Amino acid sequence: MEELLFQAALSALGEAFPGRFALLPCATNFATLRMADGEALYHTLGEQGISIRYTGGLVRITCGTAGENRAVLTKMADYFAAAPAKGE
Repeated sequence: MEELLFQAALSALGEAFPGRFALLPCATNFATLRMADGEALYHTLGEQGISIRYTGGLVRITCGTAGENRAVLTKMADYFAAAPAKGE
């Protein structure tokens, strides 16, 4: 159940910050995002104690508890609000 809520919240985040990432279809306990500045997001969240995976243009985020997911989503929103999209 939490996975579906997390996917929906990521989708809403993508709508709030259009063009920043593409949420790829997934039926597992993690989300995969295609994004131009994934490496920067990886480092930014890592500095804040949030672990995600980055593999050359793709970011993978494991669904956690409701509180962990809120923290990831909040930090991602902060990042998108503060950092211009790559190429801007």
